[in-house]
Order: sequence, then structure tokens, then C-alpha cells
Amino acid sequence: MNHSTGQADRIRILVSLMRGMSRNPDPDAIVRMVSGAMREAYGPWAVILLSVRHMAPEHYLVTRLISHSGRELITGMNPWYGDPACPPQHGGLLGRLIRDGEPCLLGSIDIGEDPVLGDALCSYHSIITVPVYEAGEIVNWMILAHPEPGGFREIDLEWGIMRANMVGAMINQQFANQQLQNATARLQHEVDNIAALQRALLPPEPGPGWGLGIASYWKTYDRAGGDYYDFIPLIAENGYPRLLLFISDASGHGPSSAVIIAMLHIILRSLQESTQPSLILEEINTRLFEQPISHMFVTAWLGIYDPANRELTYASAGHPPPLLRNSNATVKPLNSSSGIPLGVEDQVGADDRSIILEPGITLVLYTDGITEARAPDREQFGLERLNRAVESADGDASTFCQHLLAAVDTHESGTRPDDDKCLLVIQARNFLTPSDPVTATDFDYA
Repeated sequence: MNHSTGQADRIRILVSLMRGMSRNPDPDAIVRMVSGAMREAYGPWAVILLSVRHMAPEHYLVTRLISHSGRELITGMNPWYGDPACPPQHGGLLGRLIRDGEPCLLGSIDIGEDPVLGDALCSYHSIITVPVYEAGEIVNWMILAHPEPGGFREIDLEWGIMRANMVGAMINQQFANQQLQNATARLQHEVDNIAALQRALLPPEPGPGWGLGIASYWKTYDRAGGDYYDFIPLIAENGYPRLLLFISDASGHGPSSAVIIAMLHIILRSLQESTQPSLILEEINTRLFEQPISHMFVTAWLGIYDPANRELTYASAGHPPPLLRNSNATVKPLNSSSGIPLGVEDQVGADDRSIILEPGITLVLYTDGITEARAPDREQFGLERLNRAVESADGDASTFCQHLLAAVDTHESGTRPDDDKCLLVIQARNFLTPSDPVTATDFDYA
């Protein structure tokens, strides 16, 4: 090769090349960058790239031909992303040179005799052929052509073997990274769609006609998630409305948990005839248990509120017990006999319990993403801190809920969450004793 360029200039050119290659994800652009830098650093020669991937012996595809002046004699295609500009070829000088799979240096040759590229290469009189490997197999060839006889030396062939394969490995890595980024972007787009659909499943907060103030908070730590809540008006046999309150946490995170939640949403809303929480949980469990989904379970708490007498009947399937704050601000867990989580066994084994929600009582329902929120030192927020936050909270349901979330946020101090969070605040207010039968439409959502 012509080494007329000084060493300092060659180093500058190569450093610039390496920096540019590390930033550019396009394999086609990298080929152009390498070809240009090599011409600038080492003198005039042409670059011919052949692909032999999945081809018979002596068959090849010309993927790039760049003259010693930098002109692309074969253009209009990107071998990594587009269709080849030239059809597959076989035989000829190039076919013979690559047949044995060995690198070679020909110091004096008439390339013009080649039937495929002879016209384009007739002004070149010495060449180097270098195989490029992938997983131990030759998949490409790099051919360097010099205008002068004896334009290459043995050391040029040795360096050519190393350079071509190092660049090939880098291009493969860049191409794989780009494919991974594209696949990740497509996947994230799908996950975003799932998350949007999941948010659409969440109900509005019930209106004041129920005699309750209700505030809700729901947030996944990474788009779609496994936490869920619901409010469903029910009509009892006597015509009086009931309000079903539900909170749950599916195992795992992300789209798989979101799918479980979608199933749960459909199942729950198909069971509006029953007004016994434990039986509803058993029916949900039966349907989930029948599904061939391994390592899946759901903790859930379900209550049915009767506004006529303020009675809340509830049952739990392995879910953390709600916190009950009395009008004197004392806080304790709501008494319950919890069954096992949904989807684990063929029966949950939950019992129904009841409580009268007198004005001034507040219930706080939550998933473990609240109590397991972590500080920078990885310490969990915990039930004790949640109890203190519930004791000190004040105001309507929305203000109360924001106070609890602020306490969690202060504890996390910017730490990225590693679980979904769901929080419901239910306050008893506006004592309701209807004198006439009412329907659910009289107790619509806000």
C-alpha cells in the first residue's frame, strides 16, 4: 500500500474512524466510513464486498463496489436492509478466487477478464482477497484492488485479514444492536397499548349518592402492571342498590400481569347477581384456576356495601387487610379471615365479615407496592409508617389519599419504584336512609 500519508495523520484518521463507527448504528454507513478512511490513510484502492451467505461454491452476490476515487459503482442498495442491486453471480475470476476459501494476494493480474466486474475493474492490476467469518463460517469476502501491479505487500494481506474481520464483527454487532432497538421499540409500543387498555378498564369513582367519599390511586412501575381496582353497582332482590368494592394484585409485573387483570375484569363483571363476597371470590377463583397459566396467583379483597343500612360485607383472598380509621383517628387492621390467593387451589376458603360504616370512619385499601416502597437505602415503607400516615391524614377522601401518597413519596426520595401501586380511600359520610326503593341509577358515578 502507499504509505505516503504521515503516521500522525494516519493515527488521526483512524481515531476519527473508530469514534464515528462507535456512534453510527447503520452497517452501510460504517462500510462507507471504513472505505473512505482507508483510502485517505493508505492510498488509492477499490473495495469490492461479496456475500456468500447460503450460496453454493463459486456463487456470490456483489453487495458493494467503491472505486479508488470513492465513487460507488454499485449503488442503490443497502445489503443489510434492502434488496441487492445485482443478481447473484457465479464463476469468473472472482468465483475462482473465493472457491478455496483462502485469503490471497495477486500482485499482477488482469481483472478486466472477469465477466461480472471486468469492465468496472479493468484499470486495477493487483488485488487482495480476504474471507470474513461469522460463527466460524465464511459469509462475506472483502476484495481490495490497486491500480498498480505490486500495489500490495504480504503485510497488507495480514493486516487486511484482521481489519476486515474486526470491522465485520463490529458491523454485525451494530446491526444486531439496531435490530434489538427496533424490536424493543415495537415491543414498547405494544406494551404502551396494553397499558392504555388497562387504564381504560379502571372505573370512575362513585358519586356522592352512595353516602361515601372515595378516592383512588393507581400507577404501574413500568407501563402495564398487575394492580387493579373496581367499583360496580349491584341490584339486590329487594331492588335496593349495592356497591361492589374490589382491589387486587396479580403476581408478577408487566404485560403478563395486565392480561390476568383483563381476565379478572371480565370475570368480575359477569358475576353481578351474587351479593355474598366469599362466593364471588370462589367463583373468580374457579375460573382462574381452570386456566393453564403456571405460577400465577392474585390476592384480592372484595366488599359489598349496602347504603340503606351502611353495612359493608367483605371477604379476602390473601390480600393485605384494609386499615380502619375511626372518627377518633385510631387506626387498626380491618378484622378479616383471609383465604388463600386466587388461582392457587380449587378453593379460596374465605369467610364473610361485616362492619357498619358510621360517618367519620375511613377505610384504606392498598396493594403491597405501597408498604414495600423502598427508600434509597432499600428500607421498606412498611405497615407502621402507613399506620402513622393514616392517623395524621385529614380532609376529604382525595386530600386524605394525597397525604398518604406524599408520605410514600417522601420515603422513596426519588428511588425508582420496583412494584405497582394501588390505593383506595373510602370515607363514610352523608348518612343515607332512603324511604323508598331506589335503583342503581339513583346512585350513579360522579
